[in-house]
Amino acid sequence: MEASRAVPLFSILILCSFNGTAQYTFDKGSHNFLLGYGFQNWYANDVYKSLPNEIRMDDEYLNASAHQYSTSKSVNGPFFFRYEYAYKEKLGLGLVLGYSDFAVSATNNYTYATPPNEKYYNKLTQNFTSYTLGVRMNYHFLKDKRIDPYVGCAAGYNYSKSRYLFETNNPGYIGRQKTEQEETELPVYLAASIGARFYLLDFLALYGEIGADKYSFIQAGLVYKLNKHT
Repeated sequence: MEASRAVPLFSILILCSFNGTAQYTFDKGSHNFLLGYGFQNWYANDVYKSLPNEIRMDDEYLNASAHQYSTSKSVNGPFFFRYEYAYKEKLGLGLVLGYSDFAVSATNNYTYATPPNEKYYNKLTQNFTSYTLGVRMNYHFLKDKRIDPYVGCAAGYNYSKSRYLFETNNPGYIGRQKTEQEETELPVYLAASIGARFYLLDFLALYGEIGADKYSFIQAGLVYKLNKHT
């Protein structure tokens, strides 16, 4: 989803927060369950921009011309599931699960400059998958009848895996066709953000955050609150 779509979403969150008159706040002893999505996966965008450079080979450029590059991208997530327990009136502790994947491909179609001017292609694809498990702490610094702003940070374990596939129909590169796989060298998950929850009902809220969390800088989703007396 594009960042341009995220801006109207935050406007909707703010408008919706002014429906109703009851006091819906972060209550001590309550259990809060969150489902969220991160907008603009910056890592997928970086790979999308840089991958064409990975299929440029020196000997290819010495003998070929009429290069035509094309790229494709499919991104899922990051998705978030969080549980937060209201340990104190302004302090929440809990767990976070995260998932993200993407597939980016770059293709170079080219023609050799010398007769018989054969046409070939080189294609490189990167498939990326990431899982996160961590703990999170939120400080809810202001109580309001409908809006619950907070700052939070998280830390934990992050497992990611990249799979690279190089394909070509050029006989000179057939030996280079291969699949490589690499895993995270430093499997650490860190996140920090500032956000707010906008209560629609006593048990239901929308939330939005700005900050770095699993390859995204904007997150939003739903919150379900289970009060201690429920």
